[in-house]
Amino acid sequence: MRDGRGVLVLSLIAVCAVAAVDLAVGESTVLVELLLIGPVVAAFGASPSQTAIVALFALGVAIPLGLTSNDFGTSDQLTRLAAVGLVGGLAVGIARLRTDRERDAARLSVQYGVARVLAEADSLESAGPQLLQAIAEPLGWEVGHLWEVRGGVALRVTATWRRPGFEAAEFEENSRQLVMGRGFGMPGAVWESGMPAWFTNVLESDQFTRSDTARKAGLRGALAFPIRVGSECVAVIELFVREEREPDPDLLVLTDGLGSLIGEFVEGVAAAEAVRQSEARKTAVFASSLDAIITIDHEGCIVEFNRAAEQMFGRTAEEAVGSELAELVVPPSLRERHRAGLRRFVATGEGNLLGRRIELSGMRAGGSEFPVELTINLIGGTQPPMFTGTVRDITRRRHADEEREELLRLEQLARLDATQARDQLQAILRGVADAVTAQAPDGRLLFANDAALELLGFASFEELQSATGDWIRDRFEILDEDGDPMPTDRLPGRRALAGERGAEEVVRFRLRATGEERWSAVKATPILDDDGFVTMAINVIEDITTHKRAERAQRFLADSSAVLGASLETADVLGQVATLAVPEVADWVAVHMPGESGIELVALAHHDPEFVKRAAELDRQMPTRYDSPRGAANVLRTGRSELYPDVPQLRPETEDERARQQHVRDFRMRSALVVPMVARGKTLGALTLATDQSGRRFDEQDLELAEELARRCGTAVDNARLFSERAYIARTLQQSLLPAELPDIPGIEAAARFRPTGEGNEVGGDFYDLFESGGRGWTVVMGDVCGKGPDAAAVTALARYTLRAAAMRERLPSRSLALLNEALLRQRDDRRFCTVAYAYLEPMSEGARVGLASGGHPLPLLLRADGSVQQVGEPGTLLGVVPDPTFADRSLSLAPGDALVFYTDGVIEGRGANSSLDEDGLAKLVATCAGAGADAIAARVEDAAVAAQDGSPRDDIAVLVLRVAA
Repeated sequence: MRDGRGVLVLSLIAVCAVAAVDLAVGESTVLVELLLIGPVVAAFGASPSQTAIVALFALGVAIPLGLTSNDFGTSDQLTRLAAVGLVGGLAVGIARLRTDRERDAARLSVQYGVARVLAEADSLESAGPQLLQAIAEPLGWEVGHLWEVRGGVALRVTATWRRPGFEAAEFEENSRQLVMGRGFGMPGAVWESGMPAWFTNVLESDQFTRSDTARKAGLRGALAFPIRVGSECVAVIELFVREEREPDPDLLVLTDGLGSLIGEFVEGVAAAEAVRQSEARKTAVFASSLDAIITIDHEGCIVEFNRAAEQMFGRTAEEAVGSELAELVVPPSLRERHRAGLRRFVATGEGNLLGRRIELSGMRAGGSEFPVELTINLIGGTQPPMFTGTVRDITRRRHADEEREELLRLEQLARLDATQARDQLQAILRGVADAVTAQAPDGRLLFANDAALELLGFASFEELQSATGDWIRDRFEILDEDGDPMPTDRLPGRRALAGERGAEEVVRFRLRATGEERWSAVKATPILDDDGFVTMAINVIEDITTHKRAERAQRFLADSSAVLGASLETADVLGQVATLAVPEVADWVAVHMPGESGIELVALAHHDPEFVKRAAELDRQMPTRYDSPRGAANVLRTGRSELYPDVPQLRPETEDERARQQHVRDFRMRSALVVPMVARGKTLGALTLATDQSGRRFDEQDLELAEELARRCGTAVDNARLFSERAYIARTLQQSLLPAELPDIPGIEAAARFRPTGEGNEVGGDFYDLFESGGRGWTVVMGDVCGKGPDAAAVTALARYTLRAAAMRERLPSRSLALLNEALLRQRDDRRFCTVAYAYLEPMSEGARVGLASGGHPLPLLLRADGSVQQVGEPGTLLGVVPDPTFADRSLSLAPGDALVFYTDGVIEGRGANSSLDEDGLAKLVATCAGAGADAIAARVEDAAVAAQDGSPRDDIAVLVLRVAA
């Protein structure tokens, strides 16, 4: 639009210029025809209305120009005027066609741009700036804002765009700070109406609340349109321009379509997110479900098999997925029915089992059958169809149902002969292994069989009936499976009395008097009279203590094994195990081990940190004595476990025990046990478990768990000690194969770096040596033995001492290498080889003279004082491989400031994630060390080699630098 105004001005100037020339020269005949230039120019750059203005202006100028000519009023003059008018009309038509074409092209560009942005975006907010640019730029708008509905109550700006070079930062910041409610401001009005809004001059609108900053930016024209998902407005886009712009009905139609298109994108994003969340929920349910969940395809092959299914059927997911369901878990008698039903559904879409609960038999891995409850559902939207089955093992429920059915049958008999039926019922239920009670609507117990009386702690039913108050809560702590208090209304009997059928719970009963804990699976069934009112509830209480304790013990031992295997730091690991055991296994856990100053407390855990602090201080004041007749000291001496179910009943046997007794009372200890930590027949420590406020009392089953935990702790401690001993041996052996310190050579600086990379108990294969070899000379050795460990150490020792002996009688490096080759072939039959760079150095008055040879080793680098670097020597044959190796002697002179750098291949094999170091890279690095001392050069080479391997070298690194003092 601004370009069109420029063309309009240019055209008017052209017309005025022609008129001025005419007035100056009086050539109106020719110049009237030149007036045609104005409309023609306007036609190709201005709008139709602007072109019409130019045409009318040209015609208006042409008439007075004719008054100055001699042929005014003649046919020629009228013809020229007609030509000006005709050309002006044509120019207007051309401008209209051109403008329509440009507008259509711009709107097509908008539609394409919006589609492209949405195709590449994953949310409306992230696509906002590109979306605003795609809409505003082709249509000549200069500022765009995207307002999104947040929380269904307010609009906020989430994206902005402005034409490059246009300054509207203050207006943009003003918009970002605002929160628009429904009907408030321009975007709020569009949100409320759901319709686009056009403002020729937005500064004149009462709805516009940002007039001050808009006026500073020079903004006038505005357009806002909604983004809709169905009938709901989810966002508003507003556009601004500096000129006043009249409403364009076609553009309003376009923006309405764009709003719907973007709304479809928003709806699609929401749908995709809903699918993702649904899939995440499904995955979580699938993994954590206590029921077996199995998914099959249209051919009956298993696609998914959750953990509960693995436990139920005794099959792993790996062997189940891809197998046919019928062969894996369906008993032979039901397989053909299953296959036929699946084929019928796939062929016809008809099946009578979908969505229903059915009871049938399943088959475990060993072929045994068991009753299950199955629900099959069709997975929607899948072709070919897929099915999910939820399977529940109802073995125990069947048994309980059978018992309840028997009770119901007996209850019906009681209606015929109450006395006889009651006697029969009691006689039968007294022989049932599980506890069975009958509970009245007011909570009173009407009946309890012998197992129930024993469980509740009564000698007879009459004694139970005489109990007063809330005796069950007085006798027991009633907890849920996780150990949290269970409200009375959650008990199955109370739920059955409220009319609920099939009420089940796993309940933990803790006897307050002794702290003993029992787990029970409690099921209850309501008994109704003829009118449907509950007359009693029958409770069946199955003792599952052994099962639950074994399950929890195995889980705890598995967790403790993971902790024990995670580190070789004995104190840290034992501390973590002690913490893990509280409060799952005990309230107190302590670990004692023999130490240099006596029996030491190496780990202590309790849920209250203050108790831990007090107990640790007590141990410092009263350390455990080796001669104590009980506890950790006695277990360490004898290797036998101790179990104290009731600590307060213990009588002290020594003065030390009497002194400790009051502290035991202060800590309110109830029960304790002490077990040895044994490995390879040796007692390494003692593990003590104790209870206090939980009131639990340890028994033989707890002792077995503690002994197994202690055995695993002992093994972990023993492994850590073995590793430490072997690591010490390896370090000692490694140090013995290297010079303890480098000798002082007159006029020569010497420095070395060595970094082994094997496990702590492995000896590396790299070695170096520097020693006086008789006369004025010194021998330099840098070597690398194939492999690691004791065998590599043996080869290293052989090479080191052979070369030391050879240096005393051989001057040529090649001869010393040949002698080493013979020794390796003669004394080693394991085909281990090594590489060696060998040099003989003789200091001179002004530098040094060097002779060197290489046996398959990387050649040393010569660093001159001027910073130039080169490899010196010739590659030779590996040592210990062939009987006739080839070695070449080379000699060179070192001037003051020159240095020789010897190294092993571990230096140049660095290939890290972000850097590397090869021979060329090492040469460039060494070149930067000109003028540095030998120690600085060695340090820089080592640091570069380690850094090139991300701080974790995969091979030994050895560096030896000899430099002539400057």
